[in-house]
Amino acid sequence: MASDAGFQLSTLATAGLIAWATPLTAWLDSRSRGRLPGWLAESLGVSLAAQAATLPLVLVAFGRLSIIAPVINLLVVPLVVPAMAAGIAALIASILVVAGAPMFLATVVAAPAWVALRLMIAIVSTGARLPFAAVTLEPVPSVIAAAASMTLGIAVLAWLRWH
Repeated sequence: MASDAGFQLSTLATAGLIAWATPLTAWLDSRSRGRLPGWLAESLGVSLAAQAATLPLVLVAFGRLSIIAPVINLLVVPLVVPAMAAGIAALIASILVVAGAPMFLATVVAAPAWVALRLMIAIVSTGARLPFAAVTLEPVPSVIAAAASMTLGIAVLAWLRWH
């Protein structure tokens, strides 16, 4: 699994959230001087932390930098918890179907999960079609070095702030 890009991205994003979400949120809050609602500063801080942590790998693997990702995340993140809850309900219903319950049960119970996931996909797809939603960057050594330097810089700042 360690060589799978999805696993690597998840691991890096999680590390970025742990290390940088709080400092970035505090920085955004301090820079806005209270004009930015707390929930918005936190959402942007979380999104930027995950994007910064995954940036070097994204550039190497895909050669693209999403400009609109933090904004799209603001729209998608509120759907994650309902989608997960609906997915758990669908899983339980499917277990009941395997145990002998009518198939109709799984279909009805899984419908909200399907709706939530389709809505998330629609938001991401719409955002991806916007002009300048992402820029293509060739994964040349200078781009990779710049991305890694930025990520390292954020890590050092977070570490200094934490200690």
